[in-house]
Amino acid sequence: MAQGKTKDMTQGAPLGLILGFFWPVVAGLLFQQLYVFVDTIIVGRFLGTVALAAVGCTSSVTMLTTGFCVGACSGFAIPIARSFGEHSEPDLRRYAANSYYLTAALTLVMTLGTLLGCDGILRLMNTQDDILPLARIYLLVLFCGMPARYIYNMLAAMIRSFGESRFPLICLVASSLTNIALDLVAVLVLHMGVAGAALATIVSEYLAALMCFVYIRRYAFLRMTRDELRPDRATLRELCGAGLPMGLQSSITMIGLVVMQTAVNAMGTVAVAAMTAYTKITYLFDCPFAALGTTIATFASQNHGARRIDRIQKGVRLTMIIGIIYSILALIVIALFGRWMASLFVSGDADEVIHYAYMISLWVAVFYVLCTAINVLRYTLQGVGFTKIAMFAGVFEMIARSCAGLWLVPAFGYAGIYFASPLAWVFALAFLLPVYLRTMRELRMLMPPVKNLSAGE
Repeated sequence: MAQGKTKDMTQGAPLGLILGFFWPVVAGLLFQQLYVFVDTIIVGRFLGTVALAAVGCTSSVTMLTTGFCVGACSGFAIPIARSFGEHSEPDLRRYAANSYYLTAALTLVMTLGTLLGCDGILRLMNTQDDILPLARIYLLVLFCGMPARYIYNMLAAMIRSFGESRFPLICLVASSLTNIALDLVAVLVLHMGVAGAALATIVSEYLAALMCFVYIRRYAFLRMTRDELRPDRATLRELCGAGLPMGLQSSITMIGLVVMQTAVNAMGTVAVAAMTAYTKITYLFDCPFAALGTTIATFASQNHGARRIDRIQKGVRLTMIIGIIYSILALIVIALFGRWMASLFVSGDADEVIHYAYMISLWVAVFYVLCTAINVLRYTLQGVGFTKIAMFAGVFEMIARSCAGLWLVPAFGYAGIYFASPLAWVFALAFLLPVYLRTMRELRMLMPPVKNLSAGE
C-alpha cells in the first residue's frame, strides 16, 4: 500500500508553501460550491421560483449545521497538526484516536437533533406556507447525510493537518461531478423534485467520506495499538477545548444569518428567491477566503509546534496580500458579470429577482477586504490554540447580523440586506485585530525568534 503524502510547513519559503497548500483547498471548495451552484440552477430553472425559494430558505439552517461540523472537525485537527510539527507521533495518534470518538458522538447528536427538530426550525424562521412543504422535504433528506458530512470533514481536516491538501481536492471533485450527474437524473429523468436534489447531495457526500476513509489508512504513523485506541479523558477535554469553540464560532456566526433569513422570509417569495441567488453567488466567491483561513490555520499550527512564531507572522502577511488582491479581482468580476450570474438561477420573467440578487452581491463585494482580514486573523488565532478567543469574533458577527435582521431589514427593506455582512465584518474586525496583535506579542516573548533553517524563510 502506498504511503499517504505529508508536507512539513515549518521549513522552506513560506510563500511557496502557502500557495502550494492554498490552491488545492480553494479548488476543492470551488468544486464543492459548483455542485451547490448547479443544484440551485437545476431547481430554479426546472422546478420554478417556489422550489428555488424552498431550497433557499433552508440555506441558513444547512449552513448553521455544516458550519458547526466543519469548525469542530477543523478544531480537532489543530492539536494533530501541532503534534505533526513537533514530530511527536505518539501524541499525534492519541489525538487522532480520541477525535474519532468525539466525531462519532457529535454525528449522533446532530443527526437526531436536526431530524427531530426540522419542522420547528422552519416554523420559527417564518417560512411561508406556499414553500413550507417543499422546504421540509428538502431538509429532512439533506439531514440524512449528516454522518457523511462529519466523517469527511474530520478525515479531510486530519489529512490537511499533515500538509496534504491535494487528496481532499480529489474527493471533492469526484463528489461534485457525481452530485451534478445525480441531480440531472433525479430532477429531469426521475422527476423527484427537491427531494431528488437533496438525495443527490447526500450520495455524493458519502462518496467523499468513503474516499477519505480509504486514503487515510495509508498513513503508517496512524496505525495504533490497542492501548492508543482507548479513550483518554484528558485528551478528550483538550480536543473539546480546541474543536467545540470553533464549531460554536461557526454556528454563532450562522445564527445571525438565520435571523437575517427569517427577516427576508417575511418579505415574500421574490425576496427569498433573490436572497437565494445572492447566497449561491457569494458562496462561490467566498471560497478563496475560506481556503486562506484553512491554509494559515495549518501553517500556524505546524509552526506553533515547531516554535516558529516568526514564520507565523510572515505567513499572515503573505496571506493578507493574497486575499487583498483576490478581493479587488472579485469585486470587478461581480460588477461586470453579477447580473448574468443571478439570471442563471431563474427562468422566465424574473427581472426583480435578478436585480436585487445583483445589488446585494455587489454591495457585499465592496467590503471583501474586511472579509480577508477576518479570515486570516481568526484562523491564525485558532491555529496557535486560541480557539475560545477567536470564537468571540463570531459573537460580534452574530450581533451585527441579528441587528440587521431585526431592525434594518424591516425598516429599510433590501437596503438593510445590503449592509448586513459589511456591518458584521466591521464588528468582528474591531475585536480581532487588537486581540491578534496582543497574542503575537505574547507568543514572541514565550518563543523568541530562531535562526532561519533554510533559504527563502
